[in-house]
Amino acid sequence: MVKSYLIGLNIVGVVLISLLYTQDGVNFEYSNQVGVNINETKTITLTIDKGDATGAARLVLGLNRAKGVEATILNAGGGVPDKEEGNLIFRWENLPPEPVIEVTFEVRGLQYGTQIIDGEFSFMDGTRKTLHLPDKVIHVYPEKTPKLDCHRDIKETEKGMYEIELVIDPGSNTGFGGIKENIPEGYAAKILEANNATTKIDPGNGRIVFTWLELPPAGEKIKVKYALKEITPTESIYNIEGYFWAEYMIVDGKSVEYFIPTTGKAKELPTPQIDPPLTDVTYKVQIMAAHKVVGKEYFQRMHKFNTEFTVEAHEGWQKYIIGNFPEYQFARDKREELRGSTNLPKPFVTAYNKTKRITVQEALVLSNQKWVQ
Repeated sequence: MVKSYLIGLNIVGVVLISLLYTQDGVNFEYSNQVGVNINETKTITLTIDKGDATGAARLVLGLNRAKGVEATILNAGGGVPDKEEGNLIFRWENLPPEPVIEVTFEVRGLQYGTQIIDGEFSFMDGTRKTLHLPDKVIHVYPEKTPKLDCHRDIKETEKGMYEIELVIDPGSNTGFGGIKENIPEGYAAKILEANNATTKIDPGNGRIVFTWLELPPAGEKIKVKYALKEITPTESIYNIEGYFWAEYMIVDGKSVEYFIPTTGKAKELPTPQIDPPLTDVTYKVQIMAAHKVVGKEYFQRMHKFNTEFTVEAHEGWQKYIIGNFPEYQFARDKREELRGSTNLPKPFVTAYNKTKRITVQEALVLSNQKWVQ
């Protein structure tokens, strides 16, 4: 039993953190949402820091080793989306001028087990170059995965210091068990309350581990507490998530883990004073793109987003837009606020000249504004 648990623990240890991978000066980074139940969907973001790469390019995400999930492109990052032999394809006639490209896709769990998405990114740099992406590991959980009562609370105790309290009711689960929480990038962790667990802070893998040789008896809740200190200034604590496991938590003869839902804690951002635009150029924030129209209920349920939005048809997609800002920085600040306070799949800034959609670079030139990272 312990052996099978340790195998599962090793798998989870691999997939809890986001993947950062550099090749020939091009960076690839996946978001760290990796747990999905059968018939449940999760959104995954791939960030490509292309550096100075220009011209035509092609991204292929291979699903041959991920037969247990169904994948759908949500946002092609300015490219043309396609699907060939089950693989996700993104094509750019000319790469966007911005150094960073973000593409998002949705996976739905079909079959229990570990699924692996591989890929390659090809572009022209005098000659054709093909770079291999890191494997993206997705663990699909059984439909009967236990549903536990858990709550994670985050509060700011002083500037740059946060206290996180996690309370779990393990129900009837007993025996060997534990909790694993990820440490957000840019923060250091300190254990405050361990509830008699053996603890380990593993900054190299970006996680905190609490382990019990014997879980508390039935009817008694588990409460752990830890602190996060901001080391590198950021605008938010991004997506704290974790796992709970127990020795006898078994479905269909296999050990399973409970994915503790993601919690995000955003800092309060000042509301910008928006003056009437001096030019015909405006900036908005695109929160998602899809081939079908969905309502507010979908965004509230799936992305914790309940603000009004508009839908515009563009290049065969239904694109969901919010805001109307005369300054690029105001739209950028709104984008960062959404990334910290919602589960939206990486919203990004868009630009318009009157009613025509243009690139952000063109808009910055026309409005004589500077780009802000």
